[in-house]
Amino acid sequence: MMRSLTGDSDLQFPCLMDKVLVGVMCTKDGLPSGEYVFFHRDNRSDETKQNAGFRGRVQLMDGGILRFRNVSSSDNGTYECCGLYRDSDPDPEVTCCA
Repeated sequence: MMRSLTGDSDLQFPCLMDKVLVGVMCTKDGLPSGEYVFFHRDNRSDETKQNAGFRGRVQLMDGGILRFRNVSSSDNGTYECCGLYRDSDPDPEVTCCA
């Protein structure tokens, strides 16, 4: 899926929709290993894992939507999100989408 982002934009990741999420990790091509566009666990965002260029600019919304604020040309790239979720099985499952 290709999409242009400008200003304040939303990206929807279908793999995060309609899930009871217990964690979300979103990456972008070119980021250093271990740094994320967005990292969410234990019902809160964890900015210690977030790349400095995305801190305070990315928010998880209902429906698997990431809201980006102040989008610039440096945000160009391929994004992938993985959601850790629970369904009827007590063990969490992981699903990813780009």
